[in-house]
Amino acid sequence: GKGADEAEGEGEGEGAATATAASKPTLAVPTSAAAEEEKRGLLRRLFGGTLTTEIAPKDEELKPSVRHEDFLVLSLQVKGKASVQASLAAIVEGEMLEGDNAYFSEEAGCKVDAQKRTFVGVLPQTLVLALKRFEFDYDTMQKVKVNDLCEFPMKLNMAPYTRQASPEDGDSQEMPADGSSDYALCGVVLHSGTA
Repeated sequence: GKGADEAEGEGEGEGAATATAASKPTLAVPTSAAAEEEKRGLLRRLFGGTLTTEIAPKDEELKPSVRHEDFLVLSLQVKGKASVQASLAAIVEGEMLEGDNAYFSEEAGCKVDAQKRTFVGVLPQTLVLALKRFEFDYDTMQKVKVNDLCEFPMKLNMAPYTRQASPEDGDSQEMPADGSSDYALCGVVLHSGTA
C-alpha cells in the first residue's frame, strides 16, 4: 500500500511520479512530435506483435525468403471456422507453391517449388484478436455479416502458432516454459447493428 507521504505527493507533480513531502519531481514536457512517438512506442510495447511469412524453396541450397509484418491487432477469419484456435491454425497451416503458382526465386532466376507458411514471430504483451465478421458480397455489392459460430476460450496458448511449434523446423526449438505464450481472456467487444 501507499504510505501517507506517498499519498500526499500524488497530484502535486505534473505526472504520475510518486513523491514524498521532502522531494517533488520535475518532469520535462515533451514536444508534440516526441509525445506522439512516445504514444506509438507505448502502443507497440503493449499490443505489438510480428507475423512472419517464410517461403522456403524445396531446393535446400536456395535461401528462404522471410518477411516480417508488425501488427497491433491480429485479424482472424470466422467463416467456416468453429473456434479461434481453428482460425489461428488456418493462418499457420502453410501451402505449397508449385506449378503456375510457383515462387520466383531471384537467387535461382526462375520459378521454383516452395513451401509458404506464416507464424507469429513475436507475441505481444497483450493480444488483441479481431474476428472478421463482415465480408463483401460481389453478387449484391454489399457488406454481409458472417453469422458462423466461432468459439473462443477463456485461456489461449499461442505457442502452437509460433515458429517453435513448426514441424518443418530442423532445430526443433522448445516451447517457452515460462507461460509467455499463455493469454487469459479479459474483454470482448460485441458489435450491434447492421453491416
